[in-house]
Amino acid sequence: MKQFNPNKRFVSIDFDGTLTRPFVQRFVKQIPDSIELIILTSRFDDNYPIYYPAQVRNHDLWELIEKIGIERERVYFLNHLNWKADFLCEYSEKLLFHLDDDEMEIEELLKIGLNGIQVKGQNIHSLNLELNAKF
Repeated sequence: MKQFNPNKRFVSIDFDGTLTRPFVQRFVKQIPDSIELIILTSRFDDNYPIYYPAQVRNHDLWELIEKIGIERERVYFLNHLNWKADFLCEYSEKLLFHLDDDEMEIEELLKIGLNGIQVKGQNIHSLNLELNAKF
């Protein structure tokens, strides 16, 4: 796995239900270069055996991150094995926050003292207001 730059703080964003929202996509484009961005998804990666025949490969994910301008190396798949908090706790000193639409993922982050922000029906303006203090 690619290591985060130890001199940079970073933001983590869920894919399904979060980055797929247009206002989150606009927000991502406003993240300063001094802050790293990773996409952290519970999805299975393209190399993981598919146990669910209806699951398609990650074409929609790859298309969207390319459209937004996010490098493929910035995407981390958890293969439905862990909470995102389990992954992020290793990098807690540099994590500014994690955006997610899943309330349970946010609760797990908060339990271990990490900043988790649940994306609901906000628009980009309300999200920017909520996140201003984080930058």
